[in-house]
Amino acid sequence: MALIVPDSPWGCAIQTDFYGGFLLDAATITAMQKLGVSWVRIIFSWTNIETTQNNFSWAPLDTNVLALNAAGINVYFEMCNFPSWRMNTTYKSTKFLDPTNAGILIALVATRYKAGSPYGTISCVGVANELFTLQNTNPYNGGLMADVMNTAYPILKSIDPTMLCMCGAMLQDGQTFTPQWWAQLYNVPGSGSAGTTGSIGENTDALIVHYYRGNNKDPLDTIDYPTTFTIAQQLDAAYAASVAAGYPTREVWLTEFGYAANTAGGGGNITYQQQSQFAGEVWDTARSRAYCTHVFYYTYLITDNNSLSGGATTGKHPIWQRLQSEILLYPQWLRQDINGNKRLTATTRTAALPRTAALPRTAALPRTQL
Repeated sequence: MALIVPDSPWGCAIQTDFYGGFLLDAATITAMQKLGVSWVRIIFSWTNIETTQNNFSWAPLDTNVLALNAAGINVYFEMCNFPSWRMNTTYKSTKFLDPTNAGILIALVATRYKAGSPYGTISCVGVANELFTLQNTNPYNGGLMADVMNTAYPILKSIDPTMLCMCGAMLQDGQTFTPQWWAQLYNVPGSGSAGTTGSIGENTDALIVHYYRGNNKDPLDTIDYPTTFTIAQQLDAAYAASVAAGYPTREVWLTEFGYAANTAGGGGNITYQQQSQFAGEVWDTARSRAYCTHVFYYTYLITDNNSLSGGATTGKHPIWQRLQSEILLYPQWLRQDINGNKRLTATTRTAALPRTAALPRTAALPRTQL
């Protein structure tokens, strides 16, 4: 990998669309340094880069990448929200990013931000964030993601073979829908993915998972929510899909999860104590699985209820201390790279942080899809 600093499992996902001028402020970058993450995943709408067709405004992304590089943090850039002229695949009357345009855009990014570039180094590119995965607003189709990656991945690797390239994340957590989507990704067209051309095969450097079971739902609860996956079941299902397709050493990256909180736990939020508890359960579960090699919390933006911090007024939330403790105690964990090489032995793993007792649940907070 084209890394700025040595790889570690820990990261934070931040959507820069919500920052003034699309620029990460100095306080956010300093916080990431103090927290100890080695990755920041920048989620940035392509419509803010390509403001009119074939006219590109790279300055905000350049500035963010260079600032994170200077801070000693690896950049994972997530492409999302594409303009209409880049979406020429039609499936069930809905327009999606098409393979040809995916290849054009990935070439632009890889060329501009390859290792040693004066514009900064991007170590990993995610293609089509949460696209083709919206269970509740059918259509959804893992095979369409395979089509995009089968074009984009080889192009990126031809420009910078050290840059990672990841398929867009599976967002949902339904016990029926989620395995179907991964089966489509790996078994095109045999799983009902009409209009697609082939399995994703080798064309992703990891299988990407997002986890939003519901704001008030304990990620370990196996009883109260029988139609959705626990975090353990979600990660295991992702890995099982790779194994079934013949990729038993493919890593799983959990690149986004979060819990919205406030002091009282009202208005659809949970309390800050619950937020810390639930996030800790996710981190502990990810760390216990050798195939899950990276985990990113969403987000740090202080105006977002998912945030690790309330800013200068209210200070860091309990989840901040929990994550910082996790990083200090477990700078690495038992994991395997995409070649199947173990990076640590089981004897190097220490006991998990103790969990607190379950806290009362509140109503779930709806999450806006990207």
